[in-house]
Amino acid sequence: MRRWKGMLAFLLVTGCGYQWGTSRAGPLGGAEGAIGVPVFVNETSEPLPGHECASALREELADRGLRPAGGGEVLIEGKVERLVTSPSAFLPGAADRTPIGQYQAFLQVRVTVRRGGTDRFSRLFSGEEPYLTGPTIPDIESARRLAIRRLSRRLMRDAAHWLITGE
Repeated sequence: MRRWKGMLAFLLVTGCGYQWGTSRAGPLGGAEGAIGVPVFVNETSEPLPGHECASALREELADRGLRPAGGGEVLIEGKVERLVTSPSAFLPGAADRTPIGQYQAFLQVRVTVRRGGTDRFSRLFSGEEPYLTGPTIPDIESARRLAIRRLSRRLMRDAAHWLITGE
């Protein structure tokens, strides 16, 4: 009986394709301890995308078992390079291309992994998010900000996947 327990313990520890914790084959492979994710540099005229993206990436990394913090051996820096919100639907036949309440947000973010003060990996993430506007200016602005938040979260989910798996 002891022999079987010993063999079972050996198999569980050494093989069978199982791993303890998160497997990291991507740019974060081998990173131990806290991973720094400061607020992203924001090159747009909007005040929030840098904060939104960094916050979304911290949440994604924490959800995957990593410890994002203010600083660490590995630093993940980001730069929001472009944000455009524009109408995506117009009144048919209108000569002045009057928008009818359908808009599109486009966001472009570069994520860079630094170790020992040097850039190791960098990748550009971009995407679009459609949104509908409301009848008033506050409704329009609220819909636009929610679209930017959804888009930030989606892009940073993709970034976290890349950082961990390399895919």
